[in-house]
Amino acid sequence: MMKKLLSIFVVSAIIFLGLGGFVLANNHTDTDWGGILPRAQGNFYTENREKQDKTSAYIKLDYCGKGGIRSWVQMSDGTEVDSPKVNVLVGQSKKISNYAYEKYAKYGKVYVRLAIESNSFNLFQVEAGGVWSPDSV
Repeated sequence: MMKKLLSIFVVSAIIFLGLGGFVLANNHTDTDWGGILPRAQGNFYTENREKQDKTSAYIKLDYCGKGGIRSWVQMSDGTEVDSPKVNVLVGQSKKISNYAYEKYAKYGKVYVRLAIESNSFNLFQVEAGGVWSPDSV
């Protein structure tokens, strides 16, 4: 009887640890982004990436020609996903809340992008860049 209980415990622990590792796996690897932010607070968009869980997106601003940026999460087609515009200054990293996974995962894979604009009105284009991920740790 004791051996049977022990084997059930060991099998349960293996399953629990295996599922725990699966749940923690998400798309949090940083990807470089960078380019020219259009003048007059026009939008720049990152490439599309798959969102794999309910965590916030992540952005870090490594350089910006003037001021900082505002960024938010959108679906790959530009659909808004209740994501606030988050201000980021050079050297800062921020998490960006959104509901892309919760709203759209039931339809299959969810692909998102970041929309990025200058945090101030500029008459000229501004170069900016950093890293981002659709999921955070």
